[in-house]
Amino acid sequence: MDPTFPLTATLNIPFTSLKRAKTALGSLSVDKELSPKSILKTYTILQDTTILQVTFSAIDVRMLRIALSSFFDMSKVVIETIEEFDH
Repeated sequence: MDPTFPLTATLNIPFTSLKRAKTALGSLSVDKELSPKSILKTYTILQDTTILQVTFSAIDVRMLRIALSSFFDMSKVVIETIEEFDH
């Protein structure tokens, strides 16, 4: 654990295929963090799975909450778009 970012939260998001997990990874990780001194995000597709794992590390609870809330909004749009167009 990085002492600069003492708080962490990890989300595991399952997808129905590796293609969908990779599409979500590419879409969600493309933007640079607006507050890199306050929040750190890492994205990984867990080995031999279709699970996208996102880990958030933050300097305080407020920044962690803001980052998670924003991520939920963005991931909802990404997942809905994937479901709509990837048949």
